[in-house]
Amino acid sequence: MKPKKAIAYGTLLVSFLLLALVLWKADWSIIQTKIRQIEVHDMAAVFVVYFIFCISKTFRLGAMLPKGVRPGFPALFRVMAKHGFYLSVLPGRLGDLVYASLLKDSTGVAQGLGFASLYVVRVYDLLALSVMTTIAIWGADLSTSQAARAALAVMFAGSILLAVFLQPTMRAAALLVHKLHSSMSGVFLLRIANAIEESARELDEKTGLWSHVQLLGATAVSWLCIVLVYQVLLSAFDLDIPLTGTVLLVAMVNLVGLLPIQTIGGFGVKEGGLVMGFSVLGMSLESASSHAILVRFIVYLLPILFAGLILFHFWIAGSAGGRSANSRE
Repeated sequence: MKPKKAIAYGTLLVSFLLLALVLWKADWSIIQTKIRQIEVHDMAAVFVVYFIFCISKTFRLGAMLPKGVRPGFPALFRVMAKHGFYLSVLPGRLGDLVYASLLKDSTGVAQGLGFASLYVVRVYDLLALSVMTTIAIWGADLSTSQAARAALAVMFAGSILLAVFLQPTMRAAALLVHKLHSSMSGVFLLRIANAIEESARELDEKTGLWSHVQLLGATAVSWLCIVLVYQVLLSAFDLDIPLTGTVLLVAMVNLVGLLPIQTIGGFGVKEGGLVMGFSVLGMSLESASSHAILVRFIVYLLPILFAGLILFHFWIAGSAGGRSANSRE
């Protein structure tokens, strides 16, 4: 067996073993009880917050695209919905690789610019996760307002550094993909590396500090929405977990989600991250496993449901527009 296949099968096996362990240790009576506890207003709050997250994510995806090629909000909103769907149903982070093709097919933006802009968005995600992890670990004594000010200060400083050093970091990313191509072969990786390298200069010249400030604000809103979704769910399940504890859970589940695991939606690994987070907060293994399954089930379904609703809405609107045009003819 080739080394890369052995790694893929190995990570797949580890992920399924973790998922099996979580399912085995879960107390299904707790799960049934907690499901019956969920009120309509709790789910309504989750959907409203997630809708705000979708809007902020759309702004994030467009912030680093040059104004001359940046598509309108409705077109970018559809791309965002499809991107979220593919992130949920494809293994690992393959949904991110599909993003540039979705953007090109829907709006005509060059694939290189799509990859390059998404790369910057993901760098901001890493910055946000590092800030959240730091607050969760060392910020337990801080008030909510102090923690928020500290997070924004660090992210603002980071955005300035990214604006100044954008081109070198993108060239480093292109070099990394070139290295992956040389070790794993495949024309696709080579095309990605070339596209990022070719787009680095254009993105650096046509986007300024204001683009980074916009991306900073949208990133802060997006991650705040994710934390609030978890906080609403935890409250609905009658869990008295402080905001810093929720930040810890979100940070852990998303950090383990960065691992190159070959499972759909990160099944197994993300549940394991939640179990670790709940355990750190003082839960027993059975309770942690049960609540991890509950939270992950709802959070996993959100992008799929929203993608279906959004795309169905645009399809209905397009069909109505087509019928109206035909009737006028």
